[in-house]
Amino acid sequence: MRRNIPLESLRIFEAAARNLSFTMAATELGLTQGAVSQRIQNLEAKLNTALFRRLPRTLALTHQGEILARAVSRGLEEFERGFEQLEHDRQGDQSVLRLTVTNSLATCWLLPRLERMTEESGSVPIMLLVDDRMLELGTEADLGLRFGSGRYPGLKSMLLSEEAAFPVCSPGFLAAHSAARSFGDPERAGEWGRLPLLVDTVAERDGSGCGWADWFSHHGFAWHGRSAAAFNYAHLALQAAVEGHGIALAPRILAADDLASGRLVRIGQGAAMPVRFAYYLVSAAELPAPERRVASWLSREMKLAQEAD
Repeated sequence: MRRNIPLESLRIFEAAARNLSFTMAATELGLTQGAVSQRIQNLEAKLNTALFRRLPRTLALTHQGEILARAVSRGLEEFERGFEQLEHDRQGDQSVLRLTVTNSLATCWLLPRLERMTEESGSVPIMLLVDDRMLELGTEADLGLRFGSGRYPGLKSMLLSEEAAFPVCSPGFLAAHSAARSFGDPERAGEWGRLPLLVDTVAERDGSGCGWADWFSHHGFAWHGRSAAAFNYAHLALQAAVEGHGIALAPRILAADDLASGRLVRIGQGAAMPVRFAYYLVSAAELPAPERRVASWLSREMKLAQEAD
């Protein structure tokens, strides 16, 4: 049986029960103490039961009052969640999908595709948070596009694409340095071994497998560790290669657009070197629809970059 009890009376009762004071409830709700007391009396009359024991300096809930207080508190919490969901749905088109991504991945690969990714997300605009540290997902960002091991404790991760690396240089550099054509050939190491290498210092120490030390070891060479120039971002090493300053070791995804445009050319013997890190989409919870669409698009785009190689 449904009882015709005003919601406002229940709200006043909840505040009085929580504070065990009509005066404090009145202050919280912007009412007078007399108005709160009268509403409680009316509610008790409606229910035909006492909800409070009026003591000299305080209030105490009766057994019936405790039962009602728990039920009303749960009900008001459900109301609040419902209102929040309505507000979220109402503002759906104005909400923002916050995607955190590393500097090099944003610069080399994601920014040229931003318009297509935004179209894929539907009406939800995307905010790129470019930061090499992992922002706190769920509070600082909604999704993380990361190049890593896939181990993200307490988070959910989705493998988007594996990665491989190979040496690249500009067409002009290749034309000016014939030894670059035999780069990696063990029989001609004396020629190409003196060519200037461009080093990503982060890749040399982060365990990704994308460093020159990894490439030399993979091909059975000893690396002297010298370089023409060193950079703390992969995209800077690639840009230096575009400018003709030497040979960079390029992750396939990051170099995809420069290779497609002809700004860089791939050199070296044999297949691309597999690396230990891969690209993951990381989140704090299961992905809602806009994030799932973005995840599917990212996976497809990265596969296209692999196939184009």
